[in-house]
Amino acid sequence: MTLRALIAGVSLCLIGQTALAEKSLADLIAESVGYVHVREGVILVEDEYDEYICRLNATDAAFDAKAAGQEIPEGALTSTCILLEEFDK
Repeated sequence: MTLRALIAGVSLCLIGQTALAEKSLADLIAESVGYVHVREGVILVEDEYDEYICRLNATDAAFDAKAAGQEIPEGALTSTCILLEEFDK
């Protein structure tokens, strides 16, 4: 399980577009003031103006490819982020 957590953390930079079509998760985190782990697969990301709740999903194919030193298949790592203020609606 520790290896999977490590791979998931390292793989954050590999995740493509989020549900926020204008930014990738990597860009959202790079431009953030900070982020915090909420629970498994969920993080809260805060930038200067907004807060986003993001759900991350990594399939077994992503972990297997990463462990084997191969390229992670498309769709094996996904994320969905929404503005926290939209979460209650």
